[in-house]
Amino acid sequence: MKTKLMHFGVIAFLAILMNVSETRAQVWTNLGSGVGAPVLKVECDPTGNLYASGNFTNAGGVAVNYIAKWDGASWSSLGSGLDAEARAFAFTANGDLYAGGLFTNAGGVVANYIAKWDGTTWTNLGNGLSDPILALTVDAGGNLYASGLFTNAGGVAVNFIAKWDGASWTSLGSGLSGPALVLTIDVGGNLYAGGAFTNAGGVEANYIAKWDGTSWTNLDSGLGSLVYALALDADGKLYAGGVFTNAGAVAVNYIAKWDGTSWSSLGSGMSGPAIALAVEAGGDLYAGGLFATAGGVPVYGIAKWDGSSWASLSGGMNSPVYTLALGPDDNIYAGGLFTEAGGVMANYIAEWMPAPVIGPVIKANGWRGHHTMSHSGDLSIRVRLNPGLLRGLDVDWWLIALAGSSWYYMDSTYQWTAFNGNPANCHPVYAGSVFNLPEAPLLNLSGMPAGSYTFWFAIDNPMNGILNVDAWMLYDAVTVSVQ
Repeated sequence: MKTKLMHFGVIAFLAILMNVSETRAQVWTNLGSGVGAPVLKVECDPTGNLYASGNFTNAGGVAVNYIAKWDGASWSSLGSGLDAEARAFAFTANGDLYAGGLFTNAGGVVANYIAKWDGTTWTNLGNGLSDPILALTVDAGGNLYASGLFTNAGGVAVNFIAKWDGASWTSLGSGLSGPALVLTIDVGGNLYAGGAFTNAGGVEANYIAKWDGTSWTNLDSGLGSLVYALALDADGKLYAGGVFTNAGAVAVNYIAKWDGTSWSSLGSGMSGPAIALAVEAGGDLYAGGLFATAGGVPVYGIAKWDGSSWASLSGGMNSPVYTLALGPDDNIYAGGLFTEAGGVMANYIAEWMPAPVIGPVIKANGWRGHHTMSHSGDLSIRVRLNPGLLRGLDVDWWLIALAGSSWYYMDSTYQWTAFNGNPANCHPVYAGSVFNLPEAPLLNLSGMPAGSYTFWFAIDNPMNGILNVDAWMLYDAVTVSVQ
């Protein structure tokens, strides 16, 4: 991999000295004519396609059965679909979809409450589960975790939660005292479960717990009632949404943050339950649910938290939001009971396009922040820069990569050069005024070894050829997890 990093090739973007401005506004848009009934679950695959499920049999005029795919332009079916709705999705690194829910048939195949779609056909996971699934997630090793109303997984006795390793089902200790309604995994591989339980592995755990691969632990004294949504930010902070009004000993309103040690509120919270959460690459948190206000601000079903205050997304919805999914460019998909989003007709599903980012942006296969991919897949890193009011400011431009424990910078001859990680020992790729850089390719690779790779695109001032992290700087980073 070191040799490949040293030969990423000449960056194209310095030749693109166009004076083009990005004019995208913050708006709601519909997804064609939407779907025929409320949406219960949405999720994006690694390439940015959106999958939706609910009690619908029509998506954009296309006949479907309880599940459909939106490719950014049109809707399509997934074979003959399901015989009932899915309540949970999870994707493998190569884009295979796991769906769990109330169904027992997928594409004509007997599939007890869980099935896998490989882009062409549906397959079951052994004998499946004894009862419906409500939550799914996949870890970095490709293991699938499922929770729901079941007490048997593929013939194995379990308590409301189980793991599928690609061949068989196993329990997670003695499991939970009730179903988890949401599952998520942090970068360290810890599994967080939130739901309708008060005990995990014999440990008192009020509605939320952590599984470290060996044992269950609680998060302080937990939460006061049901948890419907969990989301992790880039720093590993955990957000929880539900019907609770206390988190640990802290009074909260339907939403709270766990920093690894203690719980805290997000301002004055919401006026009703938060049942869907998503965190974008810049750290903003989106919440959807059955609330009309957030932090005292009228928001109507969906709101954004920027770390200090709540804001509306163009007036919100005319009915509740049940599910949220983050798109590749920090766009947010919302599904639910609504038929209007920000005054735009949107039958049960809509897309929010945020304001353009001022400064550098770097993406992996179209995704900001973090991207997971298979070692057999292709990696495309692209960059752009929106100057905003910074146009004409003299800055140093930096491109830096970390592959495992090895550091590299792109020098002014457009070659990747190894250095020891000390900022004093790297050099900028370019020194000059800020200009508008439309999205351009930085590198393309295939067959990358398993591991973690992080790429930074930064500008700093003063323009002196020194990477001074304590000086004025704007940067963006993307981490690629190759499995």
